[in-house]
Amino acid sequence: MDVFGVATAADLLRLLLLPPLAWAAYRDIRTRRVSSGLWYPLLAIGVLALALDAAAAFPFDGYAGRIFLVRVGFALLFVIPFSVLAYRLAAFGGADMKALVVLAVAFPTTPAYVVPLWILPDVTWLHTVGFPVHPAALGVTAMSALTNAVLFGAGYIALLFASNLAAGRLSPAMFVGRWTAVDDLPTVHGQLLRVDGLRPERGLDLDALRMYLRWRGTTLAAVRADPEAHRDPASVEGTHPRPTAPSTTARGPTAASTAARTTPAASSSPTRTRRRNRVPRPMPRLRPPRPRRRTTRGPPSGSSTTSRGARTAPPPSDSAKGWSG
Repeated sequence: MDVFGVATAADLLRLLLLPPLAWAAYRDIRTRRVSSGLWYPLLAIGVLALALDAAAAFPFDGYAGRIFLVRVGFALLFVIPFSVLAYRLAAFGGADMKALVVLAVAFPTTPAYVVPLWILPDVTWLHTVGFPVHPAALGVTAMSALTNAVLFGAGYIALLFASNLAAGRLSPAMFVGRWTAVDDLPTVHGQLLRVDGLRPERGLDLDALRMYLRWRGTTLAAVRADPEAHRDPASVEGTHPRPTAPSTTARGPTAASTAARTTPAASSSPTRTRRRNRVPRPMPRLRPPRPRRRTTRGPPSGSSTTSRGARTAPPPSDSAKGWSG
C-alpha cells in the first residue's frame, strides 16, 4: 500500500539510508576511513524495510511473491558472501564490504517512487513516470551497485593509465598509482608503491606516516632533513619518556640475591642482565639444582624456611649470589 501516493512504507523507509550512505562515500574519498558505528543503524533500518516487504508479499503466491523470494535470496546468498570473500582477499576495504552488506539487506529489490499530483501539478509528464526511470533487469539494487562500482573502478584505472601516459611516466605502476609530490604525502591517502620490477609492490601506508609524524611531533621535512636522528631510539625520550622500573621488594633468602635481582652489575652474565633490565616485576625464588637433597614437609634443623612451611632447600652458598631467575 502506497503512503501519500508516493511509495510503500518500506521504500520510504529506505530513503533514510541515502544521507548516511552519501556521508560514508564522502568520508571514504576524503580520508579512506569510515566509522564502523555508522553501519549498525543502517543495517537495522534495512532489516525493518525487508521485514515490511516480506509481510506485504506473504504468503508469496503468484509470480510477484516468487520473484520477490528469488531477488531476496540472490541478494542475501550471493551479494553478501561475495562481499565478505572479496574483503578477505583484500579486493575490498572494510567499509566497502559493510556498505554492500547494508545494500544487500536494505535493497534486495528495486524501490519504486511516484511524484504525487500535489507536487508541481502543472508538470504533467512528471506524474506519468516512475523512479527509477530505468530499473535494472535483474531487479536487485545491491547487485546493480556492485556492478556499477566495478565499472567505475575499471574507468578509474583507464584514467590513471591515460594521465600517466600523457605525462610520460611509463612504469608498471601507471595503471594503479598516481604521481604525488613528496611534500603532499602527509595530506593524501593511500600507500607508496615500490617499482623494482614488472610488478609494483606496496610500501609505506600514508596513514601510518601521518600517525608517526603526529606521535613524534615533527614534520616530514624534518624527518627527511635528519633521518639518522629520527632512527635513533634515544630521540624518543623527548616526547615519550621510558617508564622507570618500580623498586623491587626483597623476597630472596639473602641480601646478596636481592641485590642481584635489582642491580644489573651484580651478575657477569650479559643474558641475565638483559632479562633483569626488562622485567619490572619481582622475580620468583628458584631453588639451586645442586646439591640435590630430599626435601621435607617440616623445617629441618639448621635451614631457613618460608612462611608457608612448604618444601624448602638449604640456604644458598656464596657462589649463588648472582641468581636472579
